[in-house]
Amino acid sequence: MFIPPMYTDLPAAAVALLRLAVQLRSSTSDQATTATWPDVIGMLCELPAVPQLPTAAIVELAQQAVTTPRANAALCASPLVGLLAGRQLTAEQAKVLLSLLRGPSAAVAAEVYRAGMTPGRRMVMAWLASQPGAAAAAVRLGLTAADVRDPAATALLFGGQ
Repeated sequence: MFIPPMYTDLPAAAVALLRLAVQLRSSTSDQATTATWPDVIGMLCELPAVPQLPTAAIVELAQQAVTTPRANAALCASPLVGLLAGRQLTAEQAKVLLSLLRGPSAAVAAEVYRAGMTPGRRMVMAWLASQPGAAAAAVRLGLTAADVRDPAATALLFGGQ
């Protein structure tokens, strides 16, 4: 059994394991290992300490998983983005995640945001669009309805543009 002080170390250990998995995934070149990373990251996301992780750490991990150009990027990023469901993001965190819809990571981010569901059966893109500061961030980033491609999220971000 763990003694109480060790419980405080568990979230830090979970963040370290997830960071290591995301970094190792980006350096893997053989197909067999590449195919296992979504399962590894998914299992690490189920560690008991993960719900205690700071939102900022999860946003950083999700951003890194989406922006690392490797096979299975969306499958690896989805469980990390899923950890954010039910949490409220800061305006800056929403901006970071929305910014992934532009540039080289746009296809992966769009796949993760449109395919993912929150525990309340809401699409991740609609959840992200409902976060404080998301609409202002979308405008500052120059996002359009074509970038978002989700009617509910478009209505939240752009007023039904």
